[in-house]
Amino acid sequence: QGSTLGLAPNGRVALRELIAGAATDVVDLNALLQENGVPTSSEHDGLMLGWWQLRDGLLDILRASDQITFHLGYVLQSMEDTEEG
Repeated sequence: QGSTLGLAPNGRVALRELIAGAATDVVDLNALLQENGVPTSSEHDGLMLGWWQLRDGLLDILRASDQITFHLGYVLQSMEDTEEG
């Protein structure tokens, strides 16, 4: 039915860096992670959460940002692989 995402402390830092300045005043990613995540270890500050929870949180940040443009629903009909060089 779903997969679990393990998020180590360095992954949390990377997420903060990726979304820096992108509507973080509207969506608090740390609060989202703490609210939905299950601690993996008290000494390492890692979290387990459903991949969809992180996806939905990041999507909320993208939607609230005026600095990021994204497009949903593209379908790849065909692809041509050519060998160059």
